[in-house]
Amino acid sequence: DRSVADELEKSDTYAGRSYVEGRLFYCYYRVLRDPAGKRIGAVVAGGSIEEIIQKTKKTALSSSLSIVVIIVYTFFALFLFVVRWNRSIKRMESYLTEIGSGKLPEAPLKISGGDELEEMADVINEMKRSLAEKERLRNELALAQTIQAEMLPDADAAQKLPESCRVNGFMTPAREVGGDLYDFVAVGEKLFFSVGDVSGKGVPASLYMVVILALFRNIARKESDPSKIAIELNNALISSNNY
Repeated sequence: DRSVADELEKSDTYAGRSYVEGRLFYCYYRVLRDPAGKRIGAVVAGGSIEEIIQKTKKTALSSSLSIVVIIVYTFFALFLFVVRWNRSIKRMESYLTEIGSGKLPEAPLKISGGDELEEMADVINEMKRSLAEKERLRNELALAQTIQAEMLPDADAAQKLPESCRVNGFMTPAREVGGDLYDFVAVGEKLFFSVGDVSGKGVPASLYMVVILALFRNIARKESDPSKIAIELNNALISSNNY
């Protein structure tokens, strides 16, 4: 190009567009000189504008495809995360609903992933174990209450007393197991009865009450003196109490 030649007259370098054999190139020219400073030629580096445009389009297309792939992958990963989160929440809701209905599931709640959901599942499982332990203790206390009530005299026992005796008694525990006791035994013309209180001493004391009742009945049937009954009962309790 004449324009390029004019530029090279002013400077030894040129960078810009240039037509070469009818094709448009983007070129960089640098003049070569001999030791005397005379121009002897030029070094030219360049590329076809069409090729540059095509490469740019390919690069842009490749980048666009990469961005699309990243967006699709991100959306898919987010979708899976939301689906998993939703399923885990529903499983927790169903598990807690079953616990709230009074039925403790046998199998623990399993949610893996190592995130907050798994930590929540661990908390729920610990709560279920605590409730199961309380339920077991409640059943044991209910059984102890039944045993305790059966050890106390009932209406049938009062009917077997002599006609000159009218005895009635009842005990209503404030909690699962009460701490009060009463009993009566008719031996011939004599009626022996006892009243005791071990309230506030816990379940072991209430169960110990059962031992006292059994000892009292056995001793009263063979001993008629109240003082001797108390002494023999006390001695029997001392020998059987290891605490």
